[in-house]
Amino acid sequence: RDDAPLARALARDLTARRMVRDRAKAGYTDDELAQVSTAVLAHLAAGPASTANLRRDLPAGTVRSLGAAGKKVGLSSTLPHAVRMLELEGRIVRRTKGDSLDHEHYLWHRVDDHTPTVDPRTPAERHADLVRRLLRWLGPTSLNALASFTGLGKRVLKTALAGDDIHAHTAPGETVLSLDCAPSLPPASGVPHFLPGLDTLFAAHGGPSAFLDPADADRPVWPWGRQKGRTWGTAQHVLSRAILVDGRIAGAWEVDPDTRGLWVQPFSAGLPGDLEDARTALAAYVWEGPGHGRAFSIDSDDRIRGRRDLLG
Repeated sequence: RDDAPLARALARDLTARRMVRDRAKAGYTDDELAQVSTAVLAHLAAGPASTANLRRDLPAGTVRSLGAAGKKVGLSSTLPHAVRMLELEGRIVRRTKGDSLDHEHYLWHRVDDHTPTVDPRTPAERHADLVRRLLRWLGPTSLNALASFTGLGKRVLKTALAGDDIHAHTAPGETVLSLDCAPSLPPASGVPHFLPGLDTLFAAHGGPSAFLDPADADRPVWPWGRQKGRTWGTAQHVLSRAILVDGRIAGAWEVDPDTRGLWVQPFSAGLPGDLEDARTALAAYVWEGPGHGRAFSIDSDDRIRGRRDLLG
């Protein structure tokens, strides 16, 4: 909750230029957006609603079709832009139906309290705060990985990194950044952490290779999208699910839609001998909770079987 105002402001920073450009190309005005926004807030005062509900139930003439000009920029009407602006201003929030994260059916909720919902600082101050939060949470990471993860250009990022509390270390082919107040690594515990596919830890460090024993670099992996990398050592974003032990990838896991169990593959370092309790607990969580192992809405059991079969 404390991070949400900064996150909204950063999202607005990253999308504002495109939204202005799309509005000009589609041919609608600030006054039109204001009218739609007012109508949306009035409608949501009675309770949450989906985008389809808003499109259907707003007063006639409130939402205008943008025709061919709008289609060129991916906007069918004035409603999506108005809703997006209200979200970025913190005046409405989007939540899944039933607050479940295993589907993409959303409802818009009006925010009626008066707590600050958007970070009021300048972009430069927000960017400086962002990189320090990330380095505090994630530990040392490279400048290239941080630029990719945040979406900020390297010039903007270098300005944000200015300060005596951030240290730059030269490593082969890249610059590694760290923060003075970042917590030290906890003592080794041998506790396994079953990570999801596309885990934030890997995304913020340029991929899983930073946590990988070199002996495991050539193991096949199921990548996200059309990447060239097809191994744990080369892919940047992976759908394959890792098991992390004391900061190193010690194995991989996947659900099994045929047996409703879990497949586990140990890597070179080996997995803890008492893994069975954690494995059983996770299987129960998956099959008794969401009841499936899909990683995103159009994932399928056949794709899951493919990822499972990579484990051997």
